[in-house]
Amino acid sequence: MRRSLGPGAAFFVSVAGLLLACGKSQEPGASAANRIKGLEAYKASPEFKKLSAEDQRRTLEAFREMAEEAPARKAQNAEDRAELVQPPPPGWRPEKEGRHLRLILTPQKTRYRVGERFWYILELKNIGSEPAWFVEHDSFFKSGDRDMGRWKVVVAGREVGRRALPLFSPSIIEPFNPPGFDRLTDEERRAFVQRDVQRANARWRRLLGLNVTLAPGETLRTRPWRFVDAIDAQRRSEQGLSPSVPVKGRFRELGPYRFDAPGTHTIQILFREVSRPATSKADFAFMERRGHSRKDTLKIEEEARKGLLPSMDSNVIAIEVGE
Repeated sequence: MRRSLGPGAAFFVSVAGLLLACGKSQEPGASAANRIKGLEAYKASPEFKKLSAEDQRRTLEAFREMAEEAPARKAQNAEDRAELVQPPPPGWRPEKEGRHLRLILTPQKTRYRVGERFWYILELKNIGSEPAWFVEHDSFFKSGDRDMGRWKVVVAGREVGRRALPLFSPSIIEPFNPPGFDRLTDEERRAFVQRDVQRANARWRRLLGLNVTLAPGETLRTRPWRFVDAIDAQRRSEQGLSPSVPVKGRFRELGPYRFDAPGTHTIQILFREVSRPATSKADFAFMERRGHSRKDTLKIEEEARKGLLPSMDSNVIAIEVGE
């Protein structure tokens, strides 16, 4: 028996979402500070002891899952950095003090015909004097077909060619039943399936997400990519092929947009963080049940907002389109 798993994607606009956006778990013991203190020290703390038995269990489970996932996550981050991050050029000096980034749009060519798609490279360069942390749970830089609703492509003054979520999510095909699965009890089978799904979801978060810190002068560059519509992607998946199509060179295709009229077309790519609403009473109550006071929750929210990147507009490219 085999099965197909798709990524479980959810984007929360609450304090719980802010925690996730910061790379933290919703469980109180899973914060970076508590991981530094260590699991045993946290278990002995008053914060842990005042939790209910169920919340203690969930906290310890969160610790265990993060510990198991850490080596694979670290390896994926290193792989992404080696592939997508360019070092500063020789003799580079910061252009500004503090945290400053620049979007650079480079077209493959500046002349197209009606009906053709736009090919480009997008770069995010750290032009400041401080490191800049860049995270995408569904990464536009790694796959041109996914994003977190933060990217817009503007052609001749109107947004085109992008969608916040993909119409088709590629699947992972993996063996389902381990040796001796038929001899397991129903409870053991449910536990195995649940754990297997967690592993697959963690793998998808690594493959689709991006987590890099750009040192001053470093540049993050988009991965080459070709647009494949949902039907073609499904067909390729059924044939055992990757839903994406390999691309030679460094440029990527803007899909599904095609130039629809002759003339001069200006193109620009914009980055805008998705705004999050203020913390609600339900959010405060949720966090309190997880061991966080109102003051703690407000501090977490403020830290998350400080970490948001500023809005950015790329340079404007002029494209000539003929019949």
